[in-house]
Amino acid sequence: VRGVLEVLGLAVLAHGTILLVRRPAGISPEWVRKLVHMTTGTLALFFPRLFWQAWPVLALCAGTIVAMAFVRLTPAGRKLESGYGLGSSRRMESLGEIYLPVAIALLWLGCKGDMVRYAVPLAAITYGDAAAALVGKAYGRNGYRNPGGDRKSWEGSIAFVFVAMIVSLVALGEAGVAGWRAAWISLAVALSMAAAEGVSTRGMDNLIAPAAGFAILTYLLR
Repeated sequence: VRGVLEVLGLAVLAHGTILLVRRPAGISPEWVRKLVHMTTGTLALFFPRLFWQAWPVLALCAGTIVAMAFVRLTPAGRKLESGYGLGSSRRMESLGEIYLPVAIALLWLGCKGDMVRYAVPLAAITYGDAAAALVGKAYGRNGYRNPGGDRKSWEGSIAFVFVAMIVSLVALGEAGVAGWRAAWISLAVALSMAAAEGVSTRGMDNLIAPAAGFAILTYLLR
């Protein structure tokens, strides 16, 4: 219970700080969303150090899903969101904030104690997705449309691969996987997750990309 309360306290503090400083600091809504995304994923990366059972993780994820569903899918929640200047027609189409805690819960259950398979896909989507969105927005010149009609950029996809590979190398190194084996596993994870991110729509990359990374890791670490 103490660990759950600590995570909740840190999440409220971090997310509240981001929202409070958004206007004074001139932070764009896109940056706010990605900061919240990275904060959520970063906190979840510490779950293996805090929890040994599934129920605290599932409880936190379920609470996050309920809270995000309220904000995104109810009139009162949308009014609250608009009050912080975060609402947009494009944002209304994305449910990424709901899919991320779903992915965290599924990774925790699926890894069955093998925290490499939990941490690598989670770290890759936490930082790779943010890098793809921000680099694509700032420097994306060569665009493409995925099967769902969403516009992506090759610059953003390359940024995803680069960041996802780096964080995967770090996580694998912490688990004792090193050298060329760690390098090609990291590259395979990064490419598979970037491909999943590229074809996903409506924020489903937060669910599909970690699933792809998990599947690749499960196969390559047999």
